[in-house]
Amino acid sequence: KPVSADLKEKKITLPLLYTFELVSSDKAKEMKKLIKGGVNKNQAQKVISVVHESGGYEKARNRAQELIEKAIQEIKDLPVEKHKNSLESLARFVISREN
Repeated sequence: KPVSADLKEKKITLPLLYTFELVSSDKAKEMKKLIKGGVNKNQAQKVISVVHESGGYEKARNRAQELIEKAIQEIKDLPVEKHKNSLESLARFVISREN
Protein backbone atom coordinates (compact mmCIF):
# COMPACT_ATOMS: atom_id res chain seq x y z
CA LYS A 1 0.00 0.00 0.00
CA PRO A 2 1.19 3.55 -0.55
CA VAL A 3 3.13 5.24 2.26
CA SER A 4 0.60 8.06 2.33
CA ALA A 5 -2.12 5.56 3.34
CA ASP A 6 -0.50 5.13 6.78
CA LEU A 7 -0.40 8.88 7.22
CA LYS A 8 -4.02 9.27 6.21
CA GLU A 9 -4.89 6.54 8.75
CA LYS A 10 -2.88 8.47 11.37
CA LYS A 11 -0.47 5.56 11.85
CA ILE A 12 2.95 6.29 13.31
CA THR A 13 5.46 4.06 11.55
CA LEU A 14 9.11 3.33 12.32
CA PRO A 15 10.38 5.81 9.71
CA LEU A 16 8.26 8.49 11.39
CA LEU A 17 9.54 7.56 14.85
CA TYR A 18 13.12 7.84 13.63
CA THR A 19 12.30 11.13 11.90
CA PHE A 20 10.94 12.54 15.16
CA GLU A 21 14.32 11.70 16.74
CA LEU A 22 16.31 13.23 13.89
CA VAL A 23 14.50 16.55 13.36
CA SER A 24 14.20 19.43 15.80
CA SER A 25 11.70 19.03 18.61
CA ASP A 26 9.62 21.84 17.09
CA LYS A 27 9.51 20.10 13.71
CA ALA A 28 8.60 16.78 15.37
CA LYS A 29 5.76 18.45 17.31
CA GLU A 30 4.52 20.10 14.12
CA MET A 31 4.54 16.79 12.27
CA LYS A 32 2.78 14.92 15.10
CA LYS A 33 0.08 17.57 15.27
CA LEU A 34 -0.41 17.45 11.52
CA ILE A 35 -0.66 13.65 11.46
CA LYS A 36 -2.97 13.55 14.46
CA GLY A 37 -5.32 16.00 12.75
CA GLY A 38 -5.31 14.06 9.50
CA VAL A 39 -3.38 14.84 6.35
CA ASN A 40 -4.44 15.58 2.81
CA LYS A 41 -2.41 14.48 -0.21
CA ASN A 42 -0.18 17.58 -0.26
CA GLN A 43 0.49 17.41 3.49
CA ALA A 44 1.27 13.71 3.22
CA GLN A 45 3.83 14.44 0.50
CA LYS A 46 5.47 17.09 2.70
CA VAL A 47 5.70 14.65 5.63
CA ILE A 48 7.14 11.97 3.35
CA SER A 49 9.73 14.45 2.09
CA VAL A 50 10.80 15.28 5.64
CA VAL A 51 11.06 11.56 6.46
CA HIS A 52 13.36 11.03 3.48
CA GLU A 53 15.40 14.22 3.91
CA SER A 54 15.96 13.65 7.63
CA GLY A 55 17.23 10.12 7.12
CA GLY A 56 14.28 8.55 8.96
CA TYR A 57 13.39 6.29 6.05
CA GLU A 58 16.98 5.15 5.56
CA LYS A 59 17.44 4.48 9.28
CA ALA A 60 14.23 2.41 9.40
CA ARG A 61 15.24 0.50 6.28
CA ASN A 62 18.66 -0.25 7.77
CA ARG A 63 17.02 -1.51 10.96
CA ALA A 64 14.69 -3.71 8.93
CA GLN A 65 17.69 -5.09 7.03
CA GLU A 66 19.44 -5.90 10.32
CA LEU A 67 16.36 -7.76 11.55
CA ILE A 68 15.99 -9.64 8.26
CA GLU A 69 19.62 -10.77 8.40
CA LYS A 70 19.16 -11.86 12.01
CA ALA A 71 16.04 -13.83 11.07
CA ILE A 72 17.85 -15.52 8.19
CA GLN A 73 20.65 -16.55 10.54
CA GLU A 74 18.08 -17.98 12.96
CA ILE A 75 16.52 -20.22 10.29
CA LYS A 76 19.86 -21.61 9.09
CA ASP A 77 19.56 -24.53 11.51
CA LEU A 78 16.08 -25.60 10.42
CA PRO A 79 16.12 -29.19 9.17
CA VAL A 80 13.98 -28.86 6.04
CA GLU A 81 15.73 -27.00 3.23
CA LYS A 82 12.49 -26.27 1.35
CA HIS A 83 11.05 -24.36 4.31
CA LYS A 84 14.28 -22.49 4.97
CA ASN A 85 14.37 -21.31 1.37
CA SER A 86 10.74 -20.17 1.52
CA LEU A 87 11.27 -18.26 4.76
CA GLU A 88 14.44 -16.64 3.48
CA SER A 89 12.73 -15.64 0.23
CA LEU A 90 9.85 -14.14 2.16
CA ALA A 91 12.21 -12.18 4.41
CA ARG A 92 14.13 -10.80 1.45
CA PHE A 93 10.88 -9.88 -0.33
CA VAL A 94 9.67 -7.87 2.65
CA ILE A 95 12.78 -5.67 2.62
CA SER A 96 12.93 -5.35 -1.16
CA ARG A 97 9.40 -4.10 -1.79
CA GLU A 98 9.01 -0.38 -2.33
CA ASN A 99 5.62 0.22 -0.64
